Amino acid sequence: GTVVLHTSGMHDAGVLAPLEVQGAATGSWHPLQSIPAGGDADRFRGVPAVLEGDDLAVLVARALAVRLEMAPILELPAAGKARYHAAAVFAANYLVVLNGIAERLAQEAGAGEASRGLFNPIMRQVLANLDARTATEALTGPVRRGDVGTVMAHLGVLAGLDREAYLVLAREALQLAEAAGLGAEQAAAMRDVLR
Repeated sequence: GTVVLHTSGMHDAGVLAPLEVQGAATGSWHPLQSIPAGGDADRFRGVPAVLEGDDLAVLVARALAVRLEMAPILELPAAGKARYHAAAVFAANYLVVLNGIAERLAQEAGAGEASRGLFNPIMRQVLANLDARTATEALTGPVRRGDVGTVMAHLGVLAGLDREAYLVLAREALQLAEAAGLGAEQAAAMRDVLR
């Protein structure tokens, strides 16, 4: 009757194999949340719970998630854990990285110390937009508008990793923009600039 759950988003229940051999039901229970040290149980309310493991472990993990008022509660196959965790890194860790890049570029542009926190309000608004819309619907900016001139100006002032990151993200934005209805001619012109 022993159930052992780990909280890693990356690893599947296989890391608990020695306990499974001893008769324990094993699984993973991952709260999809950024939880700083000293966080409390209230931080779980309304947070997605991602479960994986054998049937009994998933049943117990689901009961725990329900008790903590987590939602939605998703079950993933073991083979999907690494891709899921990479998605979480994009959504959380790389959001912080993007903010760091934005603050550094603003500082280099002349904003100085005012660049600290400068982009937090727009990032909060974008997250609010994503609460109400899909990524395709929430996308704004020069790629979404097909504004080739602005994108070319950005690329003209960026170098190195900043330029590479901009290009990779702009190509992804172009896919969303096309799905949102950006015209074929504008999309082709943007694609040429992003090569």
